[in-house]
Amino acid sequence: MMKVKDPKPLEFRNVLISPGRDFLGLSLTFKEDRPGLLREISEIIENAGLSINYIYGYSVGAEPRMILVVDITGRELDVQELINRISEVRGIGEVVVFEPVTRGLIADTTSFPPTVFGERIVMLRKSAVKELIRGLIGTIGPRAASGILYQVGVRMGRGLSRKHVSLSKELGIEDPFEVVEKVALPLFQSLGYGIAEVEKRGEKIVVKKYECIECTSLREVLEEHPDLVKDDGEIACSMVRGIIEGAVSEIMGIPYESHEEKCVARGDEYCELVLVPRK
Repeated sequence: MMKVKDPKPLEFRNVLISPGRDFLGLSLTFKEDRPGLLREISEIIENAGLSINYIYGYSVGAEPRMILVVDITGRELDVQELINRISEVRGIGEVVVFEPVTRGLIADTTSFPPTVFGERIVMLRKSAVKELIRGLIGTIGPRAASGILYQVGVRMGRGLSRKHVSLSKELGIEDPFEVVEKVALPLFQSLGYGIAEVEKRGEKIVVKKYECIECTSLREVLEEHPDLVKDDGEIACSMVRGIIEGAVSEIMGIPYESHEEKCVARGDEYCELVLVPRK
């Protein structure tokens, strides 16, 4: 599988902040998808003297939608006329306007809840992950915190992998290792956990993880609060290790156990997780 070199971060802007600017949000429902549809919408906005600050689209069931945020700073705008012109475009259904919470801050209030594959998600910023790790270590110590995060991760991985298996069947992927390589790990990256590569070495499965959210967070916590860890256990990635172990076990159909040979939190360049069938 071809790997993308040097992937770029994607800023998720269902909330847009730009002090001193005035925004207008538009939620468009499509009745049909056809060539030229986006061009016609863009031309209407351009002819109104506006610029698109952000745009994203998605489909929920049979209802494709697109969210637009336009910058209207310093413009005298007839909002209803803009809505009417966009509504006249063939293929456009409902047009809903959402306005700024306050000047310089607009949030997409037309979309809730956020979902992936139809399942609701909650997005945690890295600062929240760091506080979760710091709170657990500070309250119960690193050894107990590691054990809890690992056990939670295993259950999360098993739950997540059931969707991976059903998606793989739809795609015609039958081999369990291909499910891990071609479905589970790309989704692992797309959902922000980290970048992962996998290879099979005999009965072993080796996963290399780069930019793992837990490991980078743990490393920063330890740099900021070195007093949290003394001699109470080894520092390592626990929850994500559990997620991968649980997912691999569920997908491969046999229980695996894992250990980390390398970990970013311990100063390594990347994390290396080795999984072997449980005896």
